[in-house]
Amino acid sequence: MSLKGFKRGKRSYESIEKFNKQVFLLNKLVNELKAEELLKSRQISGLQSEISGIELQMDQLRQFYARYVVAVYKGLVKDKWLYILNSGSFDEALRRYRYLKALSDKGESVIADLKSSVEKLESAKISLQFEKNEKEKIIALKEGEEISLKESIEEQKDLLADIGKNKDALKKELEAKKQSEKKIGSLIDQLIAKEELAKKNKTKKKPTPKKPEPKPKTKPEPKPGKKTDIPTKTEDKTPVLEDDEEFIGGSPVEDYEEQVVKGKSFSSLKGNLMKPVGSAKIFRPFGENKNEELKTVTVNYGIDFKVESAQSVKCVDGIISAIEWLPGYGSVVIITHTEGYRTVYGHLGSISVREGNKVAAGSVIGTVGKSLEGYIFHFEIWKGKQNLNPGGWF
Repeated sequence: MSLKGFKRGKRSYESIEKFNKQVFLLNKLVNELKAEELLKSRQISGLQSEISGIELQMDQLRQFYARYVVAVYKGLVKDKWLYILNSGSFDEALRRYRYLKALSDKGESVIADLKSSVEKLESAKISLQFEKNEKEKIIALKEGEEISLKESIEEQKDLLADIGKNKDALKKELEAKKQSEKKIGSLIDQLIAKEELAKKNKTKKKPTPKKPEPKPKTKPEPKPGKKTDIPTKTEDKTPVLEDDEEFIGGSPVEDYEEQVVKGKSFSSLKGNLMKPVGSAKIFRPFGENKNEELKTVTVNYGIDFKVESAQSVKCVDGIISAIEWLPGYGSVVIITHTEGYRTVYGHLGSISVREGNKVAAGSVIGTVGKSLEGYIFHFEIWKGKQNLNPGGWF
């Protein structure tokens, strides 16, 4: 192996990592923009519904006042003037005239107000549509950049394969993974710390329950002339979140048990856990792994699966707690489940979720990315701060 070839291989690996990180950042940005675009679409839809409702109300009012005008000014002209002229005095006649005119004017005023509301809503709708169109342009541009970056990555990988420098690149990747494993543990620690702090703050905010007043032994008779109190409707016991309450990934961490899944714990899935990728073969099992070619022994804190293409990656019920890019593992997603369990998904080529998203069993969170060894997917299970062997869960 020449020094020139070694340096060339090293540069190619570093370029791949650089491009991979750029793809991750672009992918994350595109997901954020798509979420904003979806919000704008919903707002536009809401405004359109409001406009349609007001327009319907205007039509109904127009029909009502049209019938009124026909009845008064065509069919009942004599009655109208007789009603005014038969007044006992001039003042009374004037009052009657003003009453009939006000009734007609009121309809015109209401319709004018409704028309003004429609104009304001239409203006807001145009503004939102403009913002939505701009977001669509940016999304198209960023998706184009993402495709170009992926093509550059493939070129670099082909170059590595052509010059046969995979061994040197793999050594760098293994070293990067060692550092990233520490980062994954650190991320888990941070999520747990924030969760515990949120629970602590929640407990502090809870008001001290008042002592119930002693109930009288006998029911007092109602006093004469007074009505007995009617029992009020039972108060809504739904907890109200304060503005400064702690959140992880946009969700109140102390409510994970309620939000994630009701009636089914994560631990009950052991032995029947759905594989994140279908028809995948275990490439590297949990624990120590010896690489005969590199003559190294590494510790795998999860399981590496190998697939033939960029397959979809699926998850079980949970909440997206963190989305990060880590050297050696690329795009990584951490999902929080019930009972303090978390799952880690690494080597993702693309991500289709955002932090704070609630995901149901079978939801697609992304696709398998291509590494130096092919399409490899990394999966971990954690219980609190302890990583577990996923092998017995499937």
